[in-house]
Amino acid sequence: MHSNTVMMLSGKTAFVFLTLVSCMCKFSDPHTSAVSGTDVEGTDVFLSVVTDSDTLKKWKDWAMGCDTGLWESDSTHAVRLTLVQTYGGEDNPDPQFFSVKWMQISGDTLFIADRVRECLVCMNSHGEVLWEYGEPGEGPGHFTTIGPIAVSDTWIAVCNIEGDRVELLTRSGELTEVFSILNPLYVEAVNSNSFAVLSIQAPGGDVHLFDINDGHLASFGECPWQGGEFIRRSTNAFSAVCLNNRYLVVNHFFEYRIVVFDVLEQKMVAEFARNHPSGNLPSSSVTQFDDGYTSGTFYFVLGKMFTGPEGAINIRLDAIQKDGTVINSNSTIGPAPVTVIDRYSLAGEYLDSYCIPLPNCSAFAYSDPYLYAAQSYTGTIFQFKVE
Repeated sequence: MHSNTVMMLSGKTAFVFLTLVSCMCKFSDPHTSAVSGTDVEGTDVFLSVVTDSDTLKKWKDWAMGCDTGLWESDSTHAVRLTLVQTYGGEDNPDPQFFSVKWMQISGDTLFIADRVRECLVCMNSHGEVLWEYGEPGEGPGHFTTIGPIAVSDTWIAVCNIEGDRVELLTRSGELTEVFSILNPLYVEAVNSNSFAVLSIQAPGGDVHLFDINDGHLASFGECPWQGGEFIRRSTNAFSAVCLNNRYLVVNHFFEYRIVVFDVLEQKMVAEFARNHPSGNLPSSSVTQFDDGYTSGTFYFVLGKMFTGPEGAINIRLDAIQKDGTVINSNSTIGPAPVTVIDRYSLAGEYLDSYCIPLPNCSAFAYSDPYLYAAQSYTGTIFQFKVE
């Protein structure tokens, strides 16, 4: 089994970010079957789709065992997933993705940020690549850490995280504008003419509004994120959705809460999170020493957020292990066989949970009736039909 620990060094500062990112052990499990339909024995756990209904029920019951969701007893809201097809991966290298960190969708068109190739890939639902934009390097059209993507009917915005800018493209992949901003960690479309960028390092707040024609409009919403003053250039810290062209719903991967900003009023208006089903989350820590050295350890507890079926807020519970605990410095026993998704209303009401029948999905996109889930470390995107 392999786990990943990232040490960030800046002067006299050191931080460790812990999450279970890969488990390449081989095993035989009667509750899973390989994507190809062959026997799972000897198959990489990442490429196994859970097909056993008892296993899926067990994990859904675990996820919903500590709270009563508004939709818990209403089967009309239940999410049932049927695997339709896959894109990329070792056995299907056309199209090829090496590290799918972020996805967005518009209609039947997927926009995929490949971290290894530093490239934005535009692909239709048949797996045909329509165009690609970007390569490693500096300057427009080159990425030094490609990041999240925002999409409207007429434009695409993509974060160049270490390049300190957001690049605006046409829907055909042509660069039209570059907006400078320090350390853009997330971008989300607000309406047809504007987008919001999340950045802790840029001055004025955590939320930075841009107009596609007029540039920077406003910054607001300083939120005391855990370790926020230290976690300055993390490339994997935020996720968000914008609802009703007004409410920006944000989560920070290193702490267990969801925050709502009102874009019109330019302020934080709410925060919420239901009880975590593990019952015990690992505690992050920051220690400052007399010689000026600072060290810290932070644990991933929440993952990517997206708007899913029925317009609900969908958010991944990150780093869940196969015994129902959250990965911590003393425990790395292997990932749960499913990816657990919690659903909330805009009012912060916990609705229910469902399971994507794959471990460690890293990015998501939904366009009725299909849910797309990516595994960054296998370079595979899975298309499920929601029924």
